[in-house]
Amino acid sequence: MKIINIHILSMLTRIFFVALMSILSIYFSLLVLRYGNLISENNQGLSSILWACIVGMPMHVSFFIPIATAIATFFTISILQQQNSLLGAFALGYRRRSLVMQCVAFGLIATAITATFTLFIGPPAARAYYTRLSMLHADRLFIYTEPKKFIKLTDKSTIWMEEKPSEATMLNIVFDMKDKKQEVLIVAQKGRVLRTEKGMMIEVSNGTIWRRQGQKRQILEFEKMLYGVNSLLTSTHGWVRRIQKFWTRSEIPTRTLLARIKKAKSIKHSQKEKISAHHARRELTLRLAFPLLPTVFVALICAICLTPSIRKAPKWRAVIVFAILLIYACIHVAAVILSSKGGLSTTIVFLLSALVFTVALLAIPKQKGK
Repeated sequence: MKIINIHILSMLTRIFFVALMSILSIYFSLLVLRYGNLISENNQGLSSILWACIVGMPMHVSFFIPIATAIATFFTISILQQQNSLLGAFALGYRRRSLVMQCVAFGLIATAITATFTLFIGPPAARAYYTRLSMLHADRLFIYTEPKKFIKLTDKSTIWMEEKPSEATMLNIVFDMKDKKQEVLIVAQKGRVLRTEKGMMIEVSNGTIWRRQGQKRQILEFEKMLYGVNSLLTSTHGWVRRIQKFWTRSEIPTRTLLARIKKAKSIKHSQKEKISAHHARRELTLRLAFPLLPTVFVALICAICLTPSIRKAPKWRAVIVFAILLIYACIHVAAVILSSKGGLSTTIVFLLSALVFTVALLAIPKQKGK
């Protein structure tokens, strides 16, 4: 029986890695094509774009591991059933419960790997990815900006300068930024572009900010201010950032979140620290919620594929599995989104996963005795 367990685990592992590498290869190609316009527009080299995409791949792995786990479990059980390997194993005394336990153990390993990427590897990879991406986009500040010309950085931001003594220095600058919520106009006497660890920054000096938000208007004067180029270029890759931040959740390291929670437990803490700890606690909970998907997917697939009525209809089995996994994934995503916005307790996400996992295992038909 030990040989059968090793054979099943080896099949699960092989199919898992093939599926994961295939998905990552396709997604990597789409990322490169997505930012391929930087080669012609910003005179960027292909190596710079490839390196930025490679740096950001760890933040995407946590999203594709549940998919690869589901594919590996489904195809392993399907191949064993089509080759009648399971019937032969059952005839030799192999129990169906052992097959399910092997698949669940594989799902738990996938959950642990996903949690490792979500908690520890994903946030620093996201920070490095966004920093490199913003630097690639921000190079248009060096390439396209010309004195006494309105330069459209994005669909929502425009820059104008009177003089440009050097590549990174600007004099008498005007920023115009608009979005759905507010309009911002910045006028400064001097500015320069800086490369920092947080990406490209524009340092402006001796200026004024006009901000209009609905009926409210605000005018502020400043001597020196740093403005992140990321905010100027959000419309360029904002949709990618919003989608990716769903599974990476944040660029803040997990140890920073734990430090905020620990700090708020002290007797003396301000209201600001209390709010920060609340958000950190919710953020940490959400990072732990997504890795639950592989184990639940495995339980659902075992329950579906080992049901006699579905096992006898191989043509519809893949459709049924895909439909049920898609429905559960949508419910899980909706619960995570509601909990992230405070409309639902984060405990509900864990209870939902535990409930579906338990019901799926109980729904697996019991093996009849000889």
